[in-house]
Amino acid sequence: MQRNFIFVLLLSLTCFGFTSESFCFQRSGGSVSDDGAISVPPLTGLGRGINFGNMLEAPNEGDWGLFVEEEFFDLVVAAGFDHIRMPISWTHHADLSAPFLIEESFFQRVDWVVDQAVSRGLKIIVNNHHYDELNDDPNGEAVRALTLWQQIATRYQSEPVDKVYFEILNEPHGVFNDDPQLWNQFMIDALAVIRQTNPTRKVVVGPTRWNSVYSLNSFSPPTDPNLLATVHFYAPFEFTHQGACWVDPTPPIGAQWHGDRVNVVGGLQNWSWNTTLEPMTGGLQVTYDAAWAGLQLHNPSGYQNVSEVRVTVSNSTNLRLIVWNNDSNNELIFSLPDSNGEVTHVVDVSSFNEPITNIILQNHMASPQPSLIVSEFEVRSRRRFSLIEDETQALRNALRLALIWSVRNKVPMYLGEFGAFEPGDFDSRVRWTTAVRETVEGYQFDWAYWEFGAGFGIYDPAVGVWRVPLTQALIPEFQN
Repeated sequence: MQRNFIFVLLLSLTCFGFTSESFCFQRSGGSVSDDGAISVPPLTGLGRGINFGNMLEAPNEGDWGLFVEEEFFDLVVAAGFDHIRMPISWTHHADLSAPFLIEESFFQRVDWVVDQAVSRGLKIIVNNHHYDELNDDPNGEAVRALTLWQQIATRYQSEPVDKVYFEILNEPHGVFNDDPQLWNQFMIDALAVIRQTNPTRKVVVGPTRWNSVYSLNSFSPPTDPNLLATVHFYAPFEFTHQGACWVDPTPPIGAQWHGDRVNVVGGLQNWSWNTTLEPMTGGLQVTYDAAWAGLQLHNPSGYQNVSEVRVTVSNSTNLRLIVWNNDSNNELIFSLPDSNGEVTHVVDVSSFNEPITNIILQNHMASPQPSLIVSEFEVRSRRRFSLIEDETQALRNALRLALIWSVRNKVPMYLGEFGAFEPGDFDSRVRWTTAVRETVEGYQFDWAYWEFGAGFGIYDPAVGVWRVPLTQALIPEFQN
């Protein structure tokens, strides 16, 4: 995780929910068939893990309140974790000019950490964290970055390949966001340096935009049988990072996560006017606050070859459904029959021979309307695309993007970070963490929670106690 992460609106990144797809789990190869069936590539071999955050990733160990302590390794083994992801800020301990030597005392500290993990049977990922110079100037910093990896790889070339993994760069962003091909090329160059001394060691790489699942479409790692892909997951960001002072602007405290509250699908832009939307269990509450108000959802990419739109509402009085192409301004308007109870409207829009970018459910009255509940809202082409979904389904659909990428590219997927910051409602944090862990284990991803003992932590080192419900969200069989 980046402490200086600048929040990027997820609405600018397109992800749309879809349903009615089967899952076929297999252990080798990987494919996504035309009907949506999915098979899964081999696992990463990491199992369940924990990030030792805010320790060696700080400019100096202890700057952010935590030192790596020997008892931490025993605690995570006893809790049932299989590996540690070790965020390390090498650049604060390396020369700025050639030959860019890493401090021997810092190397010895990392040696000790690696030994502590391996001697207890834990796997450990040695990563490269908070390399802001590289994110800001990939071309200018490339020689130093590659030289650092040459030193790291040489230092640990004798460590067991099944226990010690490398990770080229945590959360590439900055200039890499603007030109993902720069990142793809740096991966090739860095991997070549590592392979000179570590030909078969597992190496972890992930996409730009802070390892976002929404950047996988521009992620092209080199072909290598010992390469693992990674993503990080902190959605919804306004929940997981509420009160995070390093985020600008800081999300306000108070967001909760229930799992069953229905809202607009992530990636759709809410262009509604004079309309209040309130997430509810079982549906989205819609209140038309004025005459001719409208619930309008915008898909920048558009839905292709749509045959019908379905919407289920708790009551239907003077409602219109409008499908519209934002580029041509062409539209079709349908009046929906009135109903005093729940009704599903199935609207044939096959005559609209353009991509549908906007779907509007409008109040066609000269006055406000009482609230109604929309429990189903979807477009259908060859597949079903939901316009609303509950929180758990939103989470699953987002992570499913990583699953699809993994099986299509036949590269194992690893969820390297996920977590919710401590100012958030504790029960919500437990529900969210459980849902993420269950989802990725269902997709057969290995994972590492962010993090052990700081602001997201499952352990309180100040008083020496586990936060048991949060720990059990990750390790259900955990007993304090």
